[in-house]
Amino acid sequence: MKKLIIFLFMLVGMPVFAGCDTSVCKQPPYPVTSGAGDFFSKVTGMNFIVTKTAESAIERSIKKQLGAKFDVEITPYGGKGLFEGKFKKITAEGENVVIEGMHFSRIYAESLCEYNQFVFKDFYKEIYTAEPFLLGYQAILTSDDLQKTLLSEQYKKFLDSLTVKVGNMTMFRVFDPQVSIKGNRLHLALRVTTPMFFSSSAKQVSADVALEVQDEQIVFTDIQFNDGTKFVSVDALLPLINKLNPFVYKTNIMDNRNSIVKVSDIKVADGMVVIKGSVLVPKNYYETVK
Repeated sequence: MKKLIIFLFMLVGMPVFAGCDTSVCKQPPYPVTSGAGDFFSKVTGMNFIVTKTAESAIERSIKKQLGAKFDVEITPYGGKGLFEGKFKKITAEGENVVIEGMHFSRIYAESLCEYNQFVFKDFYKEIYTAEPFLLGYQAILTSDDLQKTLLSEQYKKFLDSLTVKVGNMTMFRVFDPQVSIKGNRLHLALRVTTPMFFSSSAKQVSADVALEVQDEQIVFTDIQFNDGTKFVSVDALLPLINKLNPFVYKTNIMDNRNSIVKVSDIKVADGMVVIKGSVLVPKNYYETVK
């Protein structure tokens, strides 16, 4: 499976992000290379040293913010430009990534602007964006990833929050969620306890759902309930199924809570969910920042 995933990413390459809006990108306000200075940097190996230092700093920042390990590569204009935080391109790649309980087999991201600038403070411990920073990303999830997500502590707490009690009596409870990819749809199953069953035992309810992008977010559509609905009305289950959507995540990138994560496309096929989109990290460095 891992070889297949890597092969798919080799096939898609740059066209993955061809449709992203790059209108926020800034052109270099002044030359980012300085001839003799960059030649000296290359000869002395400073380009390599500064690049690796910056890459390590960004990897630590991602690890701190997302709790996941990514391999980062920077394509600099030159040593002097990189000292000032200016670079042509940055890519980040992670395998078997877990972000706030959400499991991914692979995430690949790359900058979409031709000119980017970070500001490094306190010996690369703090990173700010000196210009709007735009990334395109592609993420792959398998049935195993989705099931691990439903079994995560974060998701368990969410399910517990749906439990309704009156005194010592549980009026409504959902548990034991299961998910798998079948064709181009997701198959969801869970056990439900409710007085509507006129029984103290839990009943299993399942549904097949399609995934679509609406308002740049992933939503469940075309929900088709299976035999379990004979125990409870579809009207009662529909809002519950929509609440079980695991494709919800926070957008706090590089200590910037104004970061915007957008989803542009989602495909379900060959046992995988493939998500494409972009991340915009607004400028958050100003002269008042010390």
